[in-house]
Amino acid sequence: MRPHFSRSTFLRGAFGIAVAGVGFAGATRLPASDASPDTGSAGGNAGAAGSASGSGTGSFDPKWRALQGKLRGRLITPGDLGYSDAKQVFNTRFDPDMPAAVVQVAETGDVATALEFAAENDLRVAPRAGGHSYAGESTATGTLIIDVRGLRGVRVQGEQTVVRAGHTLYEIYQELDRFGRSLPTGMCPTVGVAGLTLGGGLGFESRAYGLTGDRLTAATLVLPDGSITEVSDGNRPDLFWALRGGGALLGVVTSLSFDTIPATPKDVVRLTFWGEDAEHVISGWQEWLRAAPREQWADVSVDADGSGGLHCWLQLVCPAGSAETVTAALID
Repeated sequence: MRPHFSRSTFLRGAFGIAVAGVGFAGATRLPASDASPDTGSAGGNAGAAGSASGSGTGSFDPKWRALQGKLRGRLITPGDLGYSDAKQVFNTRFDPDMPAAVVQVAETGDVATALEFAAENDLRVAPRAGGHSYAGESTATGTLIIDVRGLRGVRVQGEQTVVRAGHTLYEIYQELDRFGRSLPTGMCPTVGVAGLTLGGGLGFESRAYGLTGDRLTAATLVLPDGSITEVSDGNRPDLFWALRGGGALLGVVTSLSFDTIPATPKDVVRLTFWGEDAEHVISGWQEWLRAAPREQWADVSVDADGSGGLHCWLQLVCPAGSAETVTAALID
Protein backbone atom coordinates (compact mmCIF):
# COMPACT_ATOMS: atom_id res chain seq x y z
CA MET A 1 0.00 0.00 0.00
CA ARG A 2 2.01 2.95 -1.28
CA PRO A 3 1.05 6.61 -1.57
CA HIS A 4 1.44 8.11 -5.03
CA PHE A 5 3.86 10.74 -3.81
CA SER A 6 6.99 10.36 -1.73
CA ARG A 7 6.67 13.37 0.53
CA SER A 8 4.46 13.22 3.62
CA THR A 9 3.46 16.21 5.69
CA PHE A 10 4.05 16.11 9.44
CA LEU A 11 2.33 18.59 11.71
CA ARG A 12 3.65 18.70 15.25
CA GLY A 13 2.28 20.03 18.50
CA ALA A 14 -0.59 19.33 20.83
CA PHE A 15 -3.16 18.14 18.33
CA GLY A 16 -6.26 20.28 18.12
CA ILE A 17 -4.44 23.45 19.16
CA ALA A 18 -4.11 25.32 15.86
CA VAL A 19 -2.56 22.23 14.30
CA ALA A 20 -3.53 23.41 10.84
CA GLY A 21 -3.06 27.07 11.56
CA VAL A 22 -6.77 27.75 12.09
CA GLY A 23 -7.88 30.16 14.80
CA PHE A 24 -11.18 30.59 16.58
CA ALA A 25 -12.40 32.65 19.48
CA GLY A 26 -11.23 31.31 22.81
CA ALA A 27 -13.50 29.79 25.40
CA THR A 28 -15.25 31.95 27.96
CA ARG A 29 -14.14 30.78 31.37
CA LEU A 30 -16.61 30.31 34.18
CA PRO A 31 -16.01 32.28 37.34
CA ALA A 32 -14.34 30.28 40.10
CA SER A 33 -17.50 30.37 42.20
CA ASP A 34 -19.55 28.67 39.47
CA ALA A 35 -18.79 25.12 40.55
CA SER A 36 -21.68 23.23 38.97
CA PRO A 37 -23.24 22.91 35.51
CA ASP A 38 -25.49 25.75 34.39
CA THR A 39 -28.98 25.54 35.82
CA GLY A 40 -30.29 28.87 34.65
CA SER A 41 -27.64 31.54 35.11
CA ALA A 42 -26.13 33.03 31.99
CA GLY A 43 -22.47 32.59 31.09
CA GLY A 44 -20.14 34.38 28.68
CA ASN A 45 -22.22 36.54 26.35
CA ALA A 46 -25.55 35.43 27.77
CA GLY A 47 -28.29 37.99 27.57
CA ALA A 48 -26.38 40.26 25.22
CA ALA A 49 -28.49 39.63 22.15
CA GLY A 50 -31.83 40.98 23.35
CA SER A 51 -35.00 40.41 21.35
CA ALA A 52 -35.24 40.39 17.61
CA SER A 53 -36.14 43.42 15.60
CA GLY A 54 -37.40 43.62 12.04
CA SER A 55 -40.54 43.35 9.99
CA GLY A 56 -40.96 39.58 9.99
CA THR A 57 -44.25 37.82 10.58
CA GLY A 58 -43.27 37.07 14.17
CA SER A 59 -43.16 40.76 14.98
CA PHE A 60 -46.95 40.99 14.45
CA ASP A 61 -48.12 37.62 15.77
CA PRO A 62 -49.15 37.96 19.42
CA LYS A 63 -47.86 34.47 20.23
CA TRP A 64 -44.37 35.18 18.90
CA ARG A 65 -44.37 38.62 20.47
CA ALA A 66 -45.22 37.04 23.84
CA LEU A 67 -42.36 34.56 23.43
CA GLN A 68 -39.94 37.38 22.65
CA GLY A 69 -40.89 39.05 25.90
CA LYS A 70 -40.00 35.97 27.95
CA LEU A 71 -36.53 35.42 26.47
CA ARG A 72 -33.20 36.87 27.49
CA GLY A 73 -31.83 35.71 24.16
CA ARG A 74 -33.05 36.48 20.67
CA LEU A 75 -36.06 35.28 18.69
CA ILE A 76 -35.74 35.49 14.89
CA THR A 77 -38.65 34.74 12.56
CA PRO A 78 -38.90 34.74 8.74
CA GLY A 79 -38.49 38.28 7.44
CA ASP A 80 -36.60 39.47 10.52
CA LEU A 81 -33.17 40.96 10.02
CA GLY A 82 -30.62 38.15 10.21
CA TYR A 83 -33.05 35.28 9.58
CA SER A 84 -31.05 33.91 6.63
CA ASP A 85 -27.89 33.72 8.74
CA ALA A 86 -29.70 32.43 11.82
CA LYS A 87 -31.25 29.48 10.01
CA GLN A 88 -28.06 28.44 8.20
CA VAL A 89 -26.25 25.21 9.06
CA PHE A 90 -22.90 23.84 7.90
CA ASN A 91 -24.27 21.69 5.06
CA THR A 92 -25.57 23.84 2.17
CA ARG A 93 -27.90 20.99 1.24
CA PHE A 94 -30.28 22.31 3.90
CA ASP A 95 -30.21 25.97 2.83
CA PRO A 96 -33.79 25.79 1.42
CA ASP A 97 -35.21 24.79 4.83
CA MET A 98 -37.41 27.48 6.36
CA PRO A 99 -37.72 27.07 10.15
CA ALA A 100 -40.72 28.70 11.80
CA ALA A 101 -38.30 30.61 14.05
CA VAL A 102 -34.86 30.45 15.62
CA VAL A 103 -34.38 31.02 19.35
CA GLN A 104 -30.78 32.02 20.07
CA VAL A 105 -30.70 31.26 23.77
CA ALA A 106 -28.76 33.22 26.37
CA GLU A 107 -29.36 30.92 29.35
CA THR A 108 -30.84 27.55 30.24
CA GLY A 109 -34.11 29.26 31.15
CA ASP A 110 -34.51 30.32 27.50
CA VAL A 111 -34.37 26.66 26.45
CA ALA A 112 -37.12 25.82 28.93
CA THR A 113 -39.24 28.75 27.71
CA ALA A 114 -38.83 27.72 24.07
CA LEU A 115 -39.77 24.10 24.79
CA GLU A 116 -42.84 25.15 26.74
CA PHE A 117 -43.88 27.41 23.84
CA ALA A 118 -43.38 24.59 21.33
CA ALA A 119 -45.51 22.21 23.39
CA GLU A 120 -48.29 24.78 23.75
CA ASN A 121 -48.31 25.52 20.01
CA ASP A 122 -47.73 21.99 18.67
CA LEU A 123 -44.39 22.89 17.09
CA ARG A 124 -41.61 20.48 16.27
CA VAL A 125 -38.27 21.39 17.85
CA ALA A 126 -34.70 21.02 16.57
CA PRO A 127 -31.82 21.76 18.98
CA ARG A 128 -28.66 23.21 17.40
CA ALA A 129 -25.12 23.47 18.79
CA GLY A 130 -22.57 23.23 15.95
CA GLY A 131 -25.07 22.77 13.12
CA HIS A 132 -22.98 19.98 11.54
CA SER A 133 -25.56 17.17 11.56
CA TYR A 134 -25.16 15.14 8.35
CA ALA A 135 -28.85 14.30 8.48
CA GLY A 136 -29.89 17.91 8.99
CA GLU A 137 -31.37 17.23 12.41
CA SER A 138 -30.62 20.79 13.58
CA THR A 139 -32.93 22.35 10.98
CA ALA A 140 -36.23 21.70 9.22
CA THR A 141 -39.00 23.70 7.59
CA GLY A 142 -41.71 24.70 10.06
CA THR A 143 -39.55 23.77 13.07
CA LEU A 144 -38.62 25.86 16.08
CA ILE A 145 -34.81 25.89 16.21
CA ILE A 146 -33.29 26.12 19.70
CA ASP A 147 -29.78 27.38 19.08
CA VAL A 148 -27.62 26.89 22.21
CA ARG A 149 -24.43 28.50 20.87
CA GLY A 150 -24.91 31.40 23.26
CA LEU A 151 -24.29 29.10 26.24
CA ARG A 152 -20.61 29.69 26.91
CA GLY A 153 -18.11 28.65 29.55
CA VAL A 154 -15.44 26.02 30.15
CA ARG A 155 -14.22 25.29 33.66
CA VAL A 156 -11.47 22.83 34.50
CA GLN A 157 -10.93 21.32 37.95
CA GLY A 158 -8.18 18.72 38.04
CA GLU A 159 -9.14 15.94 35.66
CA GLN A 160 -12.78 17.09 35.35
CA THR A 161 -14.25 19.80 33.17
CA VAL A 162 -17.68 21.40 32.88
CA VAL A 163 -18.51 22.64 29.39
CA ARG A 164 -21.57 24.63 28.38
CA ALA A 165 -23.23 23.37 25.25
CA GLY A 166 -22.41 26.25 22.90
CA HIS A 167 -18.74 25.43 22.38
CA THR A 168 -16.96 23.98 19.38
CA LEU A 169 -14.27 21.31 19.59
CA TYR A 170 -11.48 23.77 18.83
CA GLU A 171 -12.52 26.07 21.67
CA ILE A 172 -12.55 23.18 24.12
CA TYR A 173 -9.18 21.87 22.95
CA GLN A 174 -7.77 25.38 23.29
CA GLU A 175 -8.96 25.78 26.86
CA LEU A 176 -8.19 22.27 28.12
CA ASP A 177 -4.69 22.40 26.69
CA ARG A 178 -3.85 25.18 29.15
CA PHE A 179 -4.20 22.53 31.87
CA GLY A 180 -2.54 19.68 29.97
CA ARG A 181 -5.89 17.95 29.44
CA SER A 182 -8.01 16.93 26.47
CA LEU A 183 -11.06 14.88 25.40
CA PRO A 184 -11.43 12.06 22.88
CA THR A 185 -13.38 14.00 20.26
CA GLY A 186 -13.29 14.51 16.51
CA MET A 187 -10.99 16.66 14.42
CA CYS A 188 -13.29 19.13 12.67
CA PRO A 189 -12.75 22.32 14.71
CA THR A 190 -16.23 23.83 14.20
CA VAL A 191 -18.27 20.77 15.25
CA GLY A 192 -20.26 21.42 18.42
CA VAL A 193 -19.33 19.37 21.46
CA ALA A 194 -22.95 18.78 22.49
CA GLY A 195 -24.12 17.07 19.30
CA LEU A 196 -20.90 15.09 19.01
CA THR A 197 -21.19 13.76 22.58
CA LEU A 198 -24.88 12.91 22.30
CA GLY A 199 -24.18 10.97 19.12
CA GLY A 200 -21.37 8.98 20.74
CA GLY A 201 -18.39 10.94 19.47
CA LEU A 202 -15.71 9.15 17.45
CA GLY A 203 -12.24 10.66 17.05
CA PHE A 204 -8.50 10.16 16.91
CA GLU A 205 -8.20 9.28 20.63
CA SER A 206 -11.07 6.78 20.54
CA ARG A 207 -8.87 3.70 20.13
CA ALA A 208 -7.14 4.57 23.42
CA TYR A 209 -9.94 6.26 25.39
CA GLY A 210 -13.27 5.30 23.84
CA LEU A 211 -16.03 7.60 22.59
CA THR A 212 -16.63 11.16 23.74
CA GLY A 213 -19.83 9.93 25.37
CA ASP A 214 -17.83 7.43 27.41
CA ARG A 215 -16.13 10.35 29.19
CA LEU A 216 -19.42 12.10 30.04
CA THR A 217 -20.09 12.07 33.79
CA ALA A 218 -23.12 14.40 34.08
CA ALA A 219 -25.29 16.78 32.08
CA THR A 220 -27.92 19.45 32.55
CA LEU A 221 -30.98 18.46 30.53
CA VAL A 222 -34.10 20.47 29.73
CA LEU A 223 -36.97 18.04 29.21
CA PRO A 224 -39.73 18.55 26.60
CA ASP A 225 -42.09 19.95 29.24
CA GLY A 226 -39.58 22.68 30.10
CA SER A 227 -38.40 21.19 33.39
CA ILE A 228 -34.66 21.20 34.11
CA THR A 229 -32.88 18.19 35.58
CA GLU A 230 -29.34 17.09 36.33
CA VAL A 231 -28.52 13.61 35.06
CA SER A 232 -25.65 11.31 36.05
CA ASP A 233 -25.05 7.74 37.20
CA GLY A 234 -26.55 8.74 40.56
CA ASN A 235 -29.44 10.91 39.34
CA ARG A 236 -31.83 9.89 36.57
CA PRO A 237 -29.44 7.14 35.42
CA ASP A 238 -31.89 6.03 32.73
CA LEU A 239 -31.69 9.42 31.03
CA PHE A 240 -27.93 9.58 31.55
CA TRP A 241 -27.50 6.18 29.87
CA ALA A 242 -29.61 7.30 26.90
CA LEU A 243 -27.71 10.57 26.41
CA ARG A 244 -24.43 8.78 25.74
CA GLY A 245 -25.13 7.94 22.12
CA GLY A 246 -28.91 8.29 21.91
CA GLY A 247 -28.76 11.75 20.34
CA ALA A 248 -30.92 14.79 21.04
CA LEU A 249 -34.14 12.81 21.43
CA LEU A 250 -34.89 13.30 25.11
CA GLY A 251 -34.58 17.06 25.53
CA VAL A 252 -31.96 19.78 25.13
CA VAL A 253 -28.60 19.50 26.90
CA THR A 254 -27.21 22.83 28.11
CA SER A 255 -24.12 21.73 30.05
CA LEU A 256 -21.85 18.69 30.02
CA SER A 257 -19.36 17.37 32.57
CA PHE A 258 -16.46 15.15 31.50
CA ASP A 259 -13.58 13.14 32.83
CA THR A 260 -10.71 14.47 30.72
CA ILE A 261 -7.65 12.67 29.36
CA PRO A 262 -4.00 13.77 29.19
CA ALA A 263 -3.14 16.10 26.30
CA THR A 264 -0.10 14.70 24.52
CA PRO A 265 1.82 16.02 21.48
CA LYS A 266 0.95 14.33 18.20
CA ASP A 267 2.32 13.84 14.73
CA VAL A 268 -0.31 14.17 12.00
CA VAL A 269 0.33 12.62 8.59
CA ARG A 270 -1.75 12.83 5.41
CA LEU A 271 -1.10 10.25 2.68
CA THR A 272 -2.75 10.45 -0.75
CA PHE A 273 -3.30 7.40 -2.98
CA TRP A 274 -4.54 6.83 -6.50
CA GLY A 275 -8.31 6.44 -6.56
CA GLU A 276 -8.14 3.06 -8.28
CA ASP A 277 -6.17 1.76 -5.29
CA ALA A 278 -8.98 2.59 -2.81
CA GLU A 279 -10.01 -1.05 -2.26
CA HIS A 280 -6.43 -2.07 -1.51
CA VAL A 281 -5.93 0.95 0.78
CA ILE A 282 -9.04 0.14 2.83
CA SER A 283 -8.03 -3.51 3.12
CA GLY A 284 -4.50 -2.60 4.23
CA TRP A 285 -5.79 -0.02 6.71
CA GLN A 286 -8.08 -2.59 8.33
CA GLU A 287 -5.23 -5.08 8.61
CA TRP A 288 -2.98 -2.43 10.17
CA LEU A 289 -5.64 -1.57 12.77
CA ARG A 290 -5.71 -5.11 14.14
CA ALA A 291 -2.13 -4.87 15.40
CA ALA A 292 -1.46 -1.15 15.81
CA PRO A 293 -0.97 0.18 19.37
CA ARG A 294 -4.01 2.00 20.74
CA GLU A 295 -2.27 5.38 20.78
CA GLN A 296 -2.05 5.22 16.96
CA TRP A 297 -5.08 6.09 14.83
CA ALA A 298 -5.87 6.45 11.14
CA ASP A 299 -8.89 6.85 8.89
CA VAL A 300 -9.44 6.52 5.16
CA SER A 301 -11.52 8.84 2.99
CA VAL A 302 -12.70 8.01 -0.51
CA ASP A 303 -14.18 11.01 -2.31
CA ALA A 304 -15.71 11.48 -5.77
CA ASP A 305 -13.58 13.80 -7.89
CA GLY A 306 -16.54 15.15 -9.90
CA SER A 307 -15.33 13.54 -13.12
CA GLY A 308 -16.25 9.93 -12.52
CA GLY A 309 -13.08 9.11 -10.62
CA LEU A 310 -12.08 8.91 -6.97
CA HIS A 311 -9.75 10.64 -4.54
CA CYS A 312 -8.35 8.40 -1.82
CA TRP A 313 -6.44 9.67 1.18
CA LEU A 314 -5.51 8.54 4.65
CA GLN A 315 -4.95 10.58 7.80
CA LEU A 316 -2.72 9.23 10.55
CA VAL A 317 -2.34 10.51 14.13
CA CYS A 318 0.39 9.08 16.34
CA PRO A 319 2.64 10.12 19.26
CA ALA A 320 5.04 12.97 18.49
CA GLY A 321 8.31 11.80 16.96
CA SER A 322 6.94 8.46 15.73
CA ALA A 323 5.49 9.52 12.37
CA GLU A 324 8.16 8.08 10.10
CA THR A 325 8.18 4.68 11.82
CA VAL A 326 4.37 4.43 12.04
CA THR A 327 3.89 5.60 8.46
CA ALA A 328 6.34 2.98 7.20
CA ALA A 329 4.47 0.23 9.07
CA LEU A 330 1.13 1.46 7.78
CA ILE A 331 2.00 1.57 4.07
CA ASP A 332 3.93 -1.73 3.97
